[in-house]
Amino acid sequence: NTASQINAAILACNNTGGGRVMLLEGTYNIEGNITMRDNVTLAGQGMGSRIVVDTSRRIDLNGLSWANINNLYLSGASRMVGPSIAIQLTNSAAVIHDCYIQGFVTAISIDGKKHNEMTEVRDCYIRECGYNGGYGIKLAGYQGAIITNNKLYDCRTGICLMGGADRNIIQGNCINMKATNNAAIHLTTSSYCVISNNVIMHENADTTQIDNPVTWDGYSLYIAGQQNIAQGNTSFGKAPVNEGTSNDVKDNKY
Repeated sequence: NTASQINAAILACNNTGGGRVMLLEGTYNIEGNITMRDNVTLAGQGMGSRIVVDTSRRIDLNGLSWANINNLYLSGASRMVGPSIAIQLTNSAAVIHDCYIQGFVTAISIDGKKHNEMTEVRDCYIRECGYNGGYGIKLAGYQGAIITNNKLYDCRTGICLMGGADRNIIQGNCINMKATNNAAIHLTTSSYCVISNNVIMHENADTTQIDNPVTWDGYSLYIAGQQNIAQGNTSFGKAPVNEGTSNDVKDNKY
């Protein structure tokens, strides 16, 4: 069980005040959760450090003040049947960056509330996730996250904010949708969020023409919260839908 060895290294690092656990190039088969600790970075060598996740297993961050995950390839079995979540963050603050995540129901789940600290997800490539009720990136009740410069491809729902996920920033992401997708960016009951400078494409769109019509059964940007700002986003073929209250939706191209 590779997870137990990684967990032992993470715990030893935490016991000495924090530091970095480095995964060398290779394939790591995980048969249990990887449990992150405060002030510890789990880093790989990019695509060469592949973590193969068993059903219902994940990298777990719970109640942490700070942790870092970067340069890992997280490989699940299927976007339809699981594993359910690649990275689960609950009541924690963390930085997740430069990870390649493929084949999960939900790639990154950020839940709970964390005040006075901030979580950042940036420069990740998320592919073939978000089916069977899942998401590429999900924020539920979380406040103070920055989701920026990520690339999502073939995720049924790309980025979703729900359950009072207020005061978050979704900026500069590129989301490539398919005909069966639901929404690229979906806000349900969120407030005071900023959604800006994201690019939403469809695999059948002619990206040389901003007004190219595309027929598909989903939304590019769906806002149902209140007092959010959606500005400067570009969508090839679908206009934003604003069904919320006092949202500022302007200067978006479609």
